[in-house]
Amino acid sequence: NNNTNTTNRSSCNYPDAHICTDTDRVVDYETCPTDEYYSCVCYYNGTCISQMSNICNSCVNHAVTSIHTGNYCPSNCTEDASNNNKKSNGGTEIAESPKVN
Repeated sequence: NNNTNTTNRSSCNYPDAHICTDTDRVVDYETCPTDEYYSCVCYYNGTCISQMSNICNSCVNHAVTSIHTGNYCPSNCTEDASNNNKKSNGGTEIAESPKVN
């Protein structure tokens, strides 16, 4: 397994992260708001990725388990925020950025 993000478990997301529900997943992606925020998006495969997103855009993806909006992933969840591996999940790759308060 060449996945270098195996230490990025979805339990690393913030305690108040939104857990995606079945209701979130049946939304028509086209109706999702276009506003995106610094977010930590965690997937069922155990990876958490810092990216611009929102709850609607992320949770329609059945591979996503949780999302925290307002900050990128906690530092103990990403090996190197400026060197994320390319993902085939459609996530936006973003290097280090300042946090939003």
